[in-house]
Amino acid sequence: QQNRNASEGPGHDRSDREDCMLPPSWSTFPNEKDACCAWGLWYVLLAVYLCYVVLSTISLTKALEEPDYIESSDQRMVKPAPSLDVCELLKISEHLQYSLLGQIAVMSQTGWFLKNGTENQLDLKLKVSETFYDPDGKFRCVRFRSTAQVPPNAAVTYYNFYVAVREPVHPKLYRFSGKYIAGLVFRPSLAENATNSFALSEERLVRLFVPSKEEKEGYRNVVCSAVPSFAKWLDTLGGRMGAPSDDTFYFADMTLIPESLAKTSNVEDGEVDAATKPLRYTLKIGLPMSTDLVRVKVHVNDVLKCILNWLGALTSATAVFKLITVLFPHMEKETFRLFVFLPWIGLGYRGELEPLVKSDVP
Repeated sequence: QQNRNASEGPGHDRSDREDCMLPPSWSTFPNEKDACCAWGLWYVLLAVYLCYVVLSTISLTKALEEPDYIESSDQRMVKPAPSLDVCELLKISEHLQYSLLGQIAVMSQTGWFLKNGTENQLDLKLKVSETFYDPDGKFRCVRFRSTAQVPPNAAVTYYNFYVAVREPVHPKLYRFSGKYIAGLVFRPSLAENATNSFALSEERLVRLFVPSKEEKEGYRNVVCSAVPSFAKWLDTLGGRMGAPSDDTFYFADMTLIPESLAKTSNVEDGEVDAATKPLRYTLKIGLPMSTDLVRVKVHVNDVLKCILNWLGALTSATAVFKLITVLFPHMEKETFRLFVFLPWIGLGYRGELEPLVKSDVP
């Protein structure tokens, strides 16, 4: 029994060494070139294994930054009052050394129905609530936030924004023989945070020419078709891993549809422009609110699934790394050899044949 344990001792040491994925022992190879080949293969497999681990970890970090699926539903929610972003292209502003944003005036009009069927309307002059830049740094914007106080039980039917430009402006900004003013882009927004990255990516900037009050009567009517939406981020661990921004309201599938020029003039009493003429609002952006439903999109990040996939990939890579023990099988439970004998390059070991029957000599 002691002899058997002693003979099993080296085998057990070798098995422990292989299970730890340590480099092969030089003394277990009768052929020195076999040992060199085994070491070379071990280092190649080690390099491939480490590269695979690094790439799998990078893939895991990227997977944790993006949601795996989106759950969409329609819910009744209290929506914030919309805002109007008015922006100008920085390159044009720097080239002309002139900013058109300081010449903008905006008025909001809010309409709602009470439960008894009474229709109400509120007109308010809006002030710039904040100035910001888009994420790409191409536009400078000012936000006009609606401050209309609507009764809690009222059903809002529309929001209208009226835009006026205090003239005269820079001569190079007039278009079509002075009938329109260029250089401005507009974006109705439902986001409470003007710099929310997700809302900025979903809500489109649209270039619109503003009619000049000197050459055009009435105002230009533009209807905004959009779906009030709310974006929310969750992960399977109860957090918000991978969320690109805070949860936010926004307008989805937004389209601005210009309509024909209306003949009715919109004049704001009490304010005059530089030429002491009444300031006239020549651009109307209408936001009809046909329902109080909000499309809620929940972006779910399955963190547990990502981690389990990563662990499975590492397990597979470890199994491949262990293939070196297949290339160099045991020989007489004490030494290793290459599984083929290649004498012209010095690999492998022929070995001597042991007699099948040992004769007993008296």
